[in-house]
Amino acid sequence: NYTIEKSKVRFDIEVSEEVDLEYYDSSESKPKWRSFCDGCDSYNKAKSFKSGNHNLLIRATDKALNSDQEEIEFNIN
Repeated sequence: NYTIEKSKVRFDIEVSEEVDLEYYDSSESKPKWRSFCDGCDSYNKAKSFKSGNHNLLIRATDKALNSDQEEIEFNIN
């Protein structure tokens, strides 16, 4: 889940085991994977984003290198 607070997006992510959580914003001019947290089973913080449309891939990777990802899209005014 996520909520938009002006130029910030608050992410509320919970997983069943410790994972590395990352995001990839394909709307950036030079996109790259960025870390939310390493070895965590939840994340509940806000990140700042520039105004405009954003397409994020959020990836969780466990210790055995299994991963899953979800895509979200939002707009910052």
